[in-house]
Amino acid sequence: AYGNRNFYLYFEDWFGGILSEGALAGAYKEMNIPRVLYVKTGSRYVDPNTNLIGSRKFSSFEFFGHLNYLNDSLCLSIADKMNCYLYSDLEELDMSVVNEVAERRMLLVNSKVNVFDWKNKIIKTQYKIDQNIIIDKKIMINKNLCVMSESMYNDGVCVFYDSISELPKPNIANMVLPRKMYLDGDVTKINLRTGLSEVVSGDVKVYFNKLGYWFGNLCLQAEKDNGTDWCILYDSLEELEPIKITEMQIPRKLAIKEGAKIMDIETGRSTTTVMGGTADFSRLTYIDGELCLQSDDMTITNDEQCILYDDLNEMSTFSKMDVPRDMKINEGAYYYDVFGVMTEVVRKNSGYFSEKTIVNGGLCLRMSEDVETGSFRCIMYKNLEEYSQ
Repeated sequence: AYGNRNFYLYFEDWFGGILSEGALAGAYKEMNIPRVLYVKTGSRYVDPNTNLIGSRKFSSFEFFGHLNYLNDSLCLSIADKMNCYLYSDLEELDMSVVNEVAERRMLLVNSKVNVFDWKNKIIKTQYKIDQNIIIDKKIMINKNLCVMSESMYNDGVCVFYDSISELPKPNIANMVLPRKMYLDGDVTKINLRTGLSEVVSGDVKVYFNKLGYWFGNLCLQAEKDNGTDWCILYDSLEELEPIKITEMQIPRKLAIKEGAKIMDIETGRSTTTVMGGTADFSRLTYIDGELCLQSDDMTITNDEQCILYDDLNEMSTFSKMDVPRDMKINEGAYYYDVFGVMTEVVRKNSGYFSEKTIVNGGLCLRMSEDVETGSFRCIMYKNLEEYSQ
């Protein structure tokens, strides 16, 4: 029963349409109301150069500006005055009202795609459209979905859904090295599924344990966002310095200057200030080469904080020598600071020593001139020599 029909369909698929002749009535005339019409698949047309009748292989919206007649049937021509389509095979525009989309999201657009002006019912070929648009609204035109961003809606234009693409499905995986990172100022958080973004307040440390990619760029997901599609571009994050704390050789009480800054060891940035006072210090680290001490009092500095040594004042750990005296200084002797660190070679052959302390378990003597200048340095007794009595 369907043998002839199937033969016809197969023939057209393999060799093209079966064309017949059909001459136009004469020259084209301008339409009284040029407009966009919907050309359905299978719509018939006549080629004025060959007088052959063909069949449209795809559906699309086209702008028609001229008319003619094929026998007694009205036919309309696309603006190029070429093929003349039978009006009976065309559809006038049937448009719904503009509605909000069920879910705002980003869609990928070919920059060369034409947009449809649903206010004026024309196709715009010169409209500049972004390659990525956040769709807010939609309209149905002859049962074809046409979507638009907020700015496109204001311009009265839309782009047909079948000419754009959805974002690829997000692939979020575990990080090989989960870690805390620093948000230096406000940053943008992106939803990999919808393409929507929101601003996240910065100046905070966040723990990241998953990752994905946004148009080829690495995007990290915070642990608190696990189970969602949100992430932050790695380029907007800052790696934290590892915390390296060592014990002080001589733990002691130090005076804290008014307005001293509490430093975050991982970021190297100041967080709050201290209004003076004293505290016991027993651990040290370095921030950008500057010595920074950590207090035993957790209400002043926690495990990730310290105070720059320049914001502290020493409270002397030296005591008076029982017998202050002149002593010879051996060649190659070093000055030591109160942390037990060698600072410089002593350039003197002798000196008058009046104070003492313990550095690295050994007796260390301080010259009177250093007492007067407030310099907390000393020379190990083993590098000194007593004058003969």
